[in-house]
Amino acid sequence: MLLCRRHHGLVHEGGFAVASEVAGGWHFARPDGTTIPRFFAAQPVIRGQLVASQGGMALSRLSLHPRWRGERMDDNMALGALQTLARRARLAA
Repeated sequence: MLLCRRHHGLVHEGGFAVASEVAGGWHFARPDGTTIPRFFAAQPVIRGQLVASQGGMALSRLSLHPRWRGERMDDNMALGALQTLARRARLAA
């Protein structure tokens, strides 16, 4: 499992635990051993389902290629984007 620097530090130095589950997926626990609840279950992707769900979006072998070059994440930009998405969702509801 790939983790950002902050969450990697929490696992290795903060006492949090991550374990793979036999049925697939991951189990997360706090330093006191209590389970961190799962907010959603990842659903398996059926071959072709992703393409069909994208509604004509042009996908290629490079579509999932990350553009990250190792630079530090812009936290303000990321939080601003999340706030914008949350605001749009509230307005659409």
